[in-house]
Amino acid sequence: MKIDTTVQLSLLAAASLFAACGDSGKPSADTTPVSPPLPAVAAVLSETAPDGAISVVEARKTAKPGAEVTVEGIVAGTMSPFAEGFASVVLGDLAMETCDKVPGDSCATPWDACCADPDTLKGMRLTLQVSDAEGRPVAQSLKGIAGLAEMDHLVAEGTVAATSTPENHVINVSRLHRAPAK
Repeated sequence: MKIDTTVQLSLLAAASLFAACGDSGKPSADTTPVSPPLPAVAAVLSETAPDGAISVVEARKTAKPGAEVTVEGIVAGTMSPFAEGFASVVLGDLAMETCDKVPGDSCATPWDACCADPDTLKGMRLTLQVSDAEGRPVAQSLKGIAGLAEMDHLVAEGTVAATSTPENHVINVSRLHRAPAK
């Protein structure tokens, strides 16, 4: 049985939600060297933010498959928001209760939002992916590309994937901007 790559990435992101918050988590200070971005990834990186961005929650409610959308959020909502080996990342709503927003919480992995209600989190995240000419995610992790890391504020423009469902919202990115923290 052949499973769509988007489904595989979504299952990977969903599975990582069950990891617990705490000192056992590895902070983002990964010293692994980052390769230069592949041409398809480099083509979407933007020094300026696209205009008219809406929240992740709003995009999930209103943007249907095939629709053009500009969305903003943070790299968060799961223990491992960057797909390993694929140009895909989980984008969380700016209002998401990440652990750094909880007074007294010293969680080493605040992006996992382990302190938030899991059912609430489901409606506050989506997947951004950079696809090749055939519509498959590019075979390169976005982690570290142009400095991308957990908790970064991103603004992305793209098209909602035809395979998106209300439970699994995926945007094929045509422009990606790493914005200053708000």
